[in-house]
Amino acid sequence: MKKVFAAMVFAIMLSGIAPMNSFAYGTNPRVQVFGDEFKSDNVNWISGSQPLHIKASRLPQWVNYGINKFFYDVPFNALNVRVGVDNGINGTLPICQLTNGALIYELNSVCNFDTKAKYANFAYTNGGYLLENKTYTLSTHMWPRWSINWWNFKIDNTAPELALNVPSGNVKGNAGLSIDYSDPKYTNGFKSISLKVGDTEVVSKNNQSNGTDSVNFDTTALNDGSYLVTAAVTDIAGNTVEKSQSLVIDNIGPKISINGSTSLSLKVGDKYQELGATATDAIDGNVPVAIDGTVDTQRAGTYQIKYSASDSNGNAASSITRTVTVSANPVPELTNPSAKSELQTPLITAAVAGSQNENGEVKGATNSDSNGVKAIKTEKDEKEIIDEKYWLWIIIILLLIAGGTTWYFTRKRIK
Repeated sequence: MKKVFAAMVFAIMLSGIAPMNSFAYGTNPRVQVFGDEFKSDNVNWISGSQPLHIKASRLPQWVNYGINKFFYDVPFNALNVRVGVDNGINGTLPICQLTNGALIYELNSVCNFDTKAKYANFAYTNGGYLLENKTYTLSTHMWPRWSINWWNFKIDNTAPELALNVPSGNVKGNAGLSIDYSDPKYTNGFKSISLKVGDTEVVSKNNQSNGTDSVNFDTTALNDGSYLVTAAVTDIAGNTVEKSQSLVIDNIGPKISINGSTSLSLKVGDKYQELGATATDAIDGNVPVAIDGTVDTQRAGTYQIKYSASDSNGNAASSITRTVTVSANPVPELTNPSAKSELQTPLITAAVAGSQNENGEVKGATNSDSNGVKAIKTEKDEKEIIDEKYWLWIIIILLLIAGGTTWYFTRKRIK
């Protein structure tokens, strides 16, 4: 009977113990900075104002019952964050008090730690300001069961140095870009290094030491225009510096628009008016247009006018040509086709002189051929007749003079 009673008491004791769950063995508090968990075996570099993400769970408690051991959860009513040195043994600077005395089993909170703030009554400072490049200890303290966790860190609030080199003027083809970066004070290295042209990533690196990155960027992959080149580096402590410059890309020539039609048809004697053309460039705007070629409207033929242009970076536009065709005036049609060959004869003779009045009528005697086409004596024919008579009279006069002279001297000799 005594054994049964003892078993019942033991069962009642077991029923009063809190049931085990995923936190049955508990977890020590955990501190995170920017999502990177502090690690007790490394020195963590931090800068500026740090949001310390604190996550804690209930503490484990072992209870002995004779030869058996039982585990149950113990809540806590205090958790604070402190800064000190020597693994938190010397110097205690309270940073955050995360509980208000109430018993809790779990905690997920944020403690804002400003490394640039002035902290009074803390020996390990310079005028109240935490020292850069000195090893401090960040610790969490929990009660009622004492639990301390600590992480070593150093402060680096000095921004790294960064130089960005971008070509000036309008760039054609490859653009030589370079960045120089260094952490002159502590040489801790860099978490990230990036270089972008607009939204195009050119350089992307992680966990680098001091150095230089140079790249020949192919600008032909982008449209002509002005782009912002941005370089950014972040050191191990989280200090970021960024610089930017403009890069003007100009690989494409202007576009020519011709005024009027690209082909014209004229007649001999017509007037040709040059309408010109315009050219627009993405970088330079409106640019001059060169015109090469002429049109002679007094001569039938085909003429070409060429229009060309270039921008200030030497990019030539695709030339445009205007074709102008000048045609001869048509020959009038004859009313009597059979007389065509007769009328085309250069010389037209006439029997007698004639004249033409203002109405186009011909007066005077005419000859007619078998086809009825009349031959009219022209002005040219009349002039040729006058010239012939003129020379004939000269010859007659000269002959008379010569004959008279011969007769005179012959008669004198006879006497």
